[in-house]
Amino acid sequence: SKAQFKAKEDEELSPLDPNAKRYEGQCLLSLPEDINFLSPLRCFLRQNVCAFTASEKDIAIRTPTTFSVRVGQVGVGCVHCLSVEPKMRSNRAVCFPFTSARIYQSVADIQRFHLGECRMMPPDVRAEFLRLQ
Repeated sequence: SKAQFKAKEDEELSPLDPNAKRYEGQCLLSLPEDINFLSPLRCFLRQNVCAFTASEKDIAIRTPTTFSVRVGQVGVGCVHCLSVEPKMRSNRAVCFPFTSARIYQSVADIQRFHLGECRMMPPDVRAEFLRLQ
């Protein structure tokens, strides 16, 4: 699928990297060729989890942790819940991995703690998830 990220021209840039571009939006993790290399469950996960950029609303409802989340930071989340107000999302609908190495674990957390109880997932998609488990 085509990425839905777009550069933000009017956002103030971080003092750490004045030349950095900022993006907003979301993008599925899946690729058309996944079916050739990944298990059916991994394909399903990549089709139902996307990368997205954190908004003020995403940050406002978070419980404080050791790692703070900033507006524009990349997170991974359930595609069925991202259109819902953050405070109305089921448990662990989104994660903000603090390193790229934590992306795999974040998707695994969404699989383990969220997808089975996701209130926004259509029944046919839930049946497929349960079949693949």
